[in-house]
Amino acid sequence: MNKYIYSFLFIMTMVFFACTEKQPNSIPQQDSMDTDTIMVGNDTQETDKISADTLEYCIKDTLQTGEKFYIKSKIISTKEDPYNDTTTLYLYHYDNGEDKLIDTAIIEGFYSSSLSDYPECYWLDTCFILNDTTKAYGHTVYGSNSSYADHLISKNVYFIAVTPHSINYIFYDFLSHTSCRDYDSGHDDCEGIENSFKTADTKTNGYYDIVVTQKNWQEVLKDGEKYSASDTVLTYTLVYKNGKYVKKEGQKD
Repeated sequence: MNKYIYSFLFIMTMVFFACTEKQPNSIPQQDSMDTDTIMVGNDTQETDKISADTLEYCIKDTLQTGEKFYIKSKIISTKEDPYNDTTTLYLYHYDNGEDKLIDTAIIEGFYSSSLSDYPECYWLDTCFILNDTTKAYGHTVYGSNSSYADHLISKNVYFIAVTPHSINYIFYDFLSHTSCRDYDSGHDDCEGIENSFKTADTKTNGYYDIVVTQKNWQEVLKDGEKYSASDTVLTYTLVYKNGKYVKKEGQKD
């Protein structure tokens, strides 16, 4: 069974949806994947203003095995280190109006970006299936900074896996990274890397492999118009080992 995901959107919808299969639709710079639509909450960007005992609602969904669950988070950051935070994700089952804490996961930098004190953070409103009992959810962090010699923009992603008994982050990587010289001038020289993800038909240790397509691009603009451009594409595979997705051995970097 081959599942495709529009893994990562820059702007998530703020409307709550029921979890149902939907057909692929066009999303710029992303590969297609059949996905489930899920119910997502609103993330808070100014994490240092959140008290330590505050739990933020994140996701509500149902696993393939029928367990209904939701995820909440507690975020701790300090003014002394605004570029980092410690986030605890809490996995709850709910049934007949009763909630039961199942598992927790502690992640460093989950709401942080090295390019911004207050980055934009989103849980994606889609998920994808890793096996018969596991779904994965994407959390993105977007930051930019024009104070460098080059104007830098980056968007990173965490994959969070949920099973009937556990929650854990299984992969971290960038979705895109862009560098532009002569920013805001009439002659811009930009380059960047974009990643897109889709599951494969093959499995490793019971989890579908993930194919990563990495596009390296360069572009020159003159007065806002494209003057020249070039692209190179690299494809490689991630496999599931020891609780994480890692690059398959023997592949070229």
